[in-house]
Amino acid sequence: MSRLLKTYSNKITWKYNPPIHYGIDVVGNKNSKSVCDYVLAHTDGEVVECESDYKTNDKGGHSYGNYVKIKHINGYYTLYAHFKLGTVKVKKGDKVTKGQQLGYMGNTGRSDGAHLHFEVRNEKNVKIDPTPYVDTDLPNIKIETSIEPQNDPVEVQKFKVGDLVVPTKLVNYSGTKLKQYDKYYTITDLKEDRAVLSAKRKDKLVVWASMNVKNIKLYK
Repeated sequence: MSRLLKTYSNKITWKYNPPIHYGIDVVGNKNSKSVCDYVLAHTDGEVVECESDYKTNDKGGHSYGNYVKIKHINGYYTLYAHFKLGTVKVKKGDKVTKGQQLGYMGNTGRSDGAHLHFEVRNEKNVKIDPTPYVDTDLPNIKIETSIEPQNDPVEVQKFKVGDLVVPTKLVNYSGTKLKQYDKYYTITDLKEDRAVLSAKRKDKLVVWASMNVKNIKLYK
């Protein structure tokens, strides 16, 4: 079963070959150069571009002829080109579903015989190799959403040398576990996020620990 054709499986007649060819050319899988078929939407999406009135074949140009471009929920695009005049069944803005008929293979635009030119583009609209996705799902794109915090904002405490503080987490700056043996400590040095805490011993301050300021609070 093909994701692109109604009746036949895919026969690729021209591979993805940038910068010459940024898609693949597909016909039905029979012993003939061009086996035409109805073209199907690869994946659910919305038609963002569409041409249905292109009448001619212009081998020297760069036209898709009659074509349909669909944007999918993961941000990727698929494009289907060279439809036969009068067969395109959708228009810009239409929502389409996987397997929906888009039109019939043709030879409009820059084309050498009736076939489907099929492209896949990523979320930045950059053409990528469609071959891995001919009969499989497009890759999923992680959609990041911004979630508003549910908790009240936490006030960041400001410290200065001489403040009396107590630890909220008993680890020093390097993560070594400590044992608290005083009711409170004095900040004797402060550099960015590191505070040196000292305890009073016989009227002298002695260094107890160097701690991250996020692990201390003011003594009250």
